[in-house]
Amino acid sequence: MWRRPLSLLAAIVGLLCFAPAQASADATFTVHSDDSIGPPLVGFGAQFNPYLYATPNFPGDVTEENVADLERKVLDLRPQHVRIFFALEWWDCGEDHIARGDPRMKESFLRTARLAQRCGATINLTYWHGPWPQPQRQAGRFAEIVKRVP
Repeated sequence: MWRRPLSLLAAIVGLLCFAPAQASADATFTVHSDDSIGPPLVGFGAQFNPYLYATPNFPGDVTEENVADLERKVLDLRPQHVRIFFALEWWDCGEDHIARGDPRMKESFLRTARLAQRCGATINLTYWHGPWPQPQRQAGRFAEIVKRVP
C-alpha cells in the first residue's frame, strides 16, 4: 500500500534535492564568520513543553540547576514563535494522566509561557485534547483563563 506513494515521494524529493545542485554546479561563494549572507532567519519557532517544571520531568531528570542551563540556551536561540499546549485540568483540578495529579502543573505551564515571553516570542496556546462534551463552556473557560493570566 505505501510503496507507490513513497516511490513518488522519493522521486519528488530527489528532483528537488538534485536538480538545483546540478543547475548551480558552477556557482561558488565563500562565507566568512564576519560576513552576512542575507537577512536574519525569520520564522524560527519551537514547541515548548508545559510539563517541564512538573511531573514527569521535575524533580528527576530536570532540576533547578540544569533547567537554568536549558533556559539560557533557549533564550540564546530566540525562537520567534512558540506553541504551548494548554489543558483546563491544570486550572480546574481535573485529572491529567501525564502529570499524575501534580499540583505544580499550573505553575509549570505559566513558567513555560513566561520563558517564551522572555524570548520575545509570540505564543500559540493550543487547547489540548478532548473530549469536548461542552465545547462552548470549555472554550469560554479557556478564554477566561487566558484573559486573566498575568
